[in-house]
Amino acid sequence: MSAQELEPILNQVRRLSQEDQLLLIKRLVQIVGEARTATEQRNLIYGKYSNGTGGRMSSEKDFDVAEWRPSEKDLNGL
Repeated sequence: MSAQELEPILNQVRRLSQEDQLLLIKRLVQIVGEARTATEQRNLIYGKYSNGTGGRMSSEKDFDVAEWRPSEKDLNGL
């Protein structure tokens, strides 16, 4: 939604009583909270995708070691 599309909605909100504006805010927070919960439910679950061989699971340290940390030369060729 663009800012131009939002302006008529904001004008309507300004005409609401303070009590109705607070109710609107409460409902918006509820909607955003529901969206956040849905997003959190899509996160990967630790160990869910193991290959079942019983090998050691990767740790945070493994990921830290594997992370690429480019030097100035890598980035700029200097």
